[in-house]
Amino acid sequence: MFLHLNVSKWRRLLIILIIIAFLLAACQILQGENGKSHWELNKSSTEVPLIVWWTPLVDGGYESRRVCDLSNFCRFTTKRDKLEDASAILFYGSNVKIDDFPLPRHPHHIWALIHEESPRNVPFMPYNDWLQHFNFTSTFSRNSNMPLTTYYLTDVENLTSPTYTIPIGEKSRHKENALVLFIQSDCDTMSGRDDYVKELMNYIKVDSLGNCLKNRNLPESLQKIQGDYLNNLYAPELLKFMARYKFVISYENGVCDDYITEKFWRPLIAGSIPIYYGSPSIKDWSPNENSFIDVRDFKSPESLAIYLKELDANDRAYNSYLNHKYNMLQPITNKRLLHDLKTRKTAMHNGDLFQSFECAVCSYVYNLKNKKENRMASERHYQCAHEPVYPSMYAKVSNYDDWYSIMNIGKCKAHILDTLFKRNKNFTSAEFRKILNKKVSIGEC
Repeated sequence: MFLHLNVSKWRRLLIILIIIAFLLAACQILQGENGKSHWELNKSSTEVPLIVWWTPLVDGGYESRRVCDLSNFCRFTTKRDKLEDASAILFYGSNVKIDDFPLPRHPHHIWALIHEESPRNVPFMPYNDWLQHFNFTSTFSRNSNMPLTTYYLTDVENLTSPTYTIPIGEKSRHKENALVLFIQSDCDTMSGRDDYVKELMNYIKVDSLGNCLKNRNLPESLQKIQGDYLNNLYAPELLKFMARYKFVISYENGVCDDYITEKFWRPLIAGSIPIYYGSPSIKDWSPNENSFIDVRDFKSPESLAIYLKELDANDRAYNSYLNHKYNMLQPITNKRLLHDLKTRKTAMHNGDLFQSFECAVCSYVYNLKNKKENRMASERHYQCAHEPVYPSMYAKVSNYDDWYSIMNIGKCKAHILDTLFKRNKNFTSAEFRKILNKKVSIGEC
């Protein structure tokens, strides 16, 4: 009996070893050199979709081969001489040049646009005449193919973490600080930011530490960060500094649905209350119904200042805005926000925005093989006001006429591009300017 059991054990062990050996052999067959799969190495280049960056993000050549969404394999390049073989062409909105497009456009070419900014620097961006020529978009709008609405929020834990939060009693002890903090060096925006804050300063003390309306110097520890702003959006030193203030002005440079930048998320992470103006849909993305102060709810900067002073005098009312920090059972009640953070394809802190865009377009190319219809984008993919929009204030916004003219010229540019794209021939900058100047001269722009 003992011998029989011992032999059975060895048989089971032998079977296990055989299975392991088989699996190792299978792995060697499937695995090629440099860690590439057997399928990847042997798949013909003509079968693999080629995707060309028309507006490269950096100087110099770029080529990559990648498997996206586990099974979709694509090649990516910046080499324009590969255009004939391309399945899709990628455009980065901020780098688009008015006279540089892959024309004539072939029927099989998919045009894909990524743009995380407002139309401040690309005023023809919000118009249907321009957007309708793209099959795939990635913008801040929830209606784009790969939305970037929460792109500037790294993860939900940052909202709930008490790392930088300072209790209200300690905030009040910083008597050298104003109630309100404003740090901004991008002045003269199309949202009337400087004008509004300047008027607010008449009714409440505001510490302005950026180049716009500057009345105090940044601490030395933050001056280096300010010099490299984009790489230090969430620097611990900056968040610790913000946390000392009860209120932080979070005022976007443009008004677009779902256009929400670090200006909104940073105060929430630091444990201060954002005073927000920008996206009309901001309440769809706030952690809770009562997480920020909406400038739109006040008839003037004066009435806003009165409310801020009331909150300053009432600790319970003030702390009601910080449930995402203090409510341990349910810090965030916004299901839309939680769902988006769980399912989104990209996040800024991973540094993978453009690779995520590449893979999203790659998957789109494969999905089209099973579909007859290739849809086109529309204004819903980039929902921005077509003219300057400002909150209610007593004074007239100083740059309204300038921005109205800029956006009106942008509308004309979008219309001209639409006409030239439909002509489907290359055009020069001189040709474009000639058409634009004529429209301006006859009052169409």
